[in-house]
Amino acid sequence: MRRVALLLIICCRALACECSLIGACDLVDSPVMFIGEVIDGGISSLTDDPWHMHTNRARFKVLERFRGIPAGTTTVDVQLLVIGGMCSPVPYYAGKTYLVVPSPHDGILSDGPCFSGRDVQKYADDVRYLRDYFGHKAPTNIHGLVGSGDDSDSIEYSLQVGEAKPLAGVQVTARQGGVTYSATTDSSGRYYLSIPRPGSYSVTAQLLSYESKSEEDITLAKGNCQVQNFALSTDNTISGKLWDDRGQPVNSVMVGLIDVNQAISRFDRHVWFAQAYSGESRKRDGTFSFSGVPLGSYLLVANADGPRNGRLFDVPYERTYYPLGSTRANAKVIEIGSNHIHLTGMDLVIGPPVALRKVVVDVHFPDGSPMKTAYVECSGELDGDIIWYQTGGGRKASECMAPVNRKLHIVVKDQYRRDLGGDYSATFEPGTTAITKEFVIRP
Repeated sequence: MRRVALLLIICCRALACECSLIGACDLVDSPVMFIGEVIDGGISSLTDDPWHMHTNRARFKVLERFRGIPAGTTTVDVQLLVIGGMCSPVPYYAGKTYLVVPSPHDGILSDGPCFSGRDVQKYADDVRYLRDYFGHKAPTNIHGLVGSGDDSDSIEYSLQVGEAKPLAGVQVTARQGGVTYSATTDSSGRYYLSIPRPGSYSVTAQLLSYESKSEEDITLAKGNCQVQNFALSTDNTISGKLWDDRGQPVNSVMVGLIDVNQAISRFDRHVWFAQAYSGESRKRDGTFSFSGVPLGSYLLVANADGPRNGRLFDVPYERTYYPLGSTRANAKVIEIGSNHIHLTGMDLVIGPPVALRKVVVDVHFPDGSPMKTAYVECSGELDGDIIWYQTGGGRKASECMAPVNRKLHIVVKDQYRRDLGGDYSATFEPGTTAITKEFVIRP
């Protein structure tokens, strides 16, 4: 299945820079496009910060030509236009292979400040499509993702961060006059609809118990493709109140819905599927509510991120589950099996307070300079199956507040998923003493 790629286009206003996203299907209109391996320049060390690069070029060994590169060309230099800390980071790492889409001007090829290059392994579907297109093998098609929600433009991001559910079995239909073509989404919410002839089509997505999306008008040229994502919504709601152990309403505490069928012990996403805050109404009576809840099985959790402090709405209280103040073992699974379900009185009782201890993690290189791209994870088991975590990075020392009644595990990674060349982690037993841990990263 083809995947939407990210083509970054610059939009600068005064001192601001905004990069917008364009689908892979539009790459075919680029004047220069090739696949190349970075053999000089670019990012070559862990000490390099992709957001603040001093190098201004990357040299590529040409591995495959699509357009704009003369036959027989073995290397290509691309000027890197970097605005420190703005627009987008440099994507080119020494020794890696990329699909490169530079802009030509007066005989010079350049990329940035919003960079268009992409790793050929991560974006293998894009590369496959381009090979088929320039080899005159690409069928005319419409493809994309369908998930739960109310914003089709942001559904891909919502699925990535776990705030939407991929919807399987959705029928996506393209109509042109009296002719209809259709495809069905798979378990990941993806569909691929091959269109035998070019032209204008009206495309819709439908699934039982979900609100159907209005038609999207699409025009396709022969051999081209169009990415069209859909977000399908429901009328389902869940509401209740959050109380303390004295029967008083508790406000400004995050309540989460956890999808029991979604992997939640991952550091790259939060544990909850959806969130709400108690006492958001004018009454300040501890009321919380969720709307547009998709079909599925959920746990309703007070203080879903667990006991911590230091950010807005953080509270140092134990997580508790519906009904009232249940433990994880006694939590009741909430089933949503159709549309127009309105569950009320789903009350929660906040858990007991938990003492926290300060954790300071110092990450630097042997010369003492901070690793600005460090990503620090502090984790400890909460209920046996959910991981509490706090992240930090980009400074000489990262801080988090850890519960004193849990074993603490600290691990250092790179924000850009580069290999640090070793294990930089430490474990601490439960206790009240503050923790300071130093890691020296040897690039």
